[in-house]
Amino acid sequence: MTMRKLAELIGVSHATVSRWFNGIAVPDVDQVSAVLTHLGVNGDERTKILNLAIRAAAAPADIAETNNSPAQFKELLTLERTAHTVVEWSPLLVPELLRTANYGRATVAGEAPTLKDAEVDHLTTLMLGRQNAITREDPVRLTAFVGVAAVISRIGGQATMAGQLRYLLTASRLEAVTVRLVPIETDWHGGLLGPFSIYERGELPTVIRIKRYHDTAFAHDPNVAQEYRKIAKELGSIAMSPDQSRDCLNTVINEL
Repeated sequence: MTMRKLAELIGVSHATVSRWFNGIAVPDVDQVSAVLTHLGVNGDERTKILNLAIRAAAAPADIAETNNSPAQFKELLTLERTAHTVVEWSPLLVPELLRTANYGRATVAGEAPTLKDAEVDHLTTLMLGRQNAITREDPVRLTAFVGVAAVISRIGGQATMAGQLRYLLTASRLEAVTVRLVPIETDWHGGLLGPFSIYERGELPTVIRIKRYHDTAFAHDPNVAQEYRKIAKELGSIAMSPDQSRDCLNTVINEL
């Protein structure tokens, strides 16, 4: 196979593949996996090469980016494209993959009040575009643990919130989406430390997204992933069932 043909199959330029094979640039784990697939590399050799790529990717255990930065957005798209399951804990806001346009606009404007209206609209559009991850032909399986505090808030006003909760109720019935509300009246649990997302990607390394005030960290360390899996399991033990969560959503919608 020629480098030009390989580049076409992977979806990158011929020059990029040339730089990889000349040692000038290093492909990421997903690109290494694609190269091995198209070149028919299997078995122990494939495992050995992928492990090298994974160790290289995991070298910076924690990559922080400013919220809404191009690098962060690219990382999110890659994770949502390669993950087979996503577990998200969102205690105070509706998860990004389940937001309406009006609610999304209100959250973007709230996080960055200095942005112009056009910039807010642009970032909102990008956020909504990511929802293809749960509606495409082969969707990612999303389990969203949502704090009741997120449901009873009034972000964007009463009408916006009612529309958001109706959409959340509809999304909860999608085959690929599970929504479980986490009550406020609980004892201590690991989720109180803050929101996170777990991206499980099969043979590729699990990535944890940890959203903080003005930046987001992507952790690739397997030990960190294991700790967050434990927190997710803990949330599962205290969260309402999917049916109970829908009943709660209906109650709040009727109150609105």
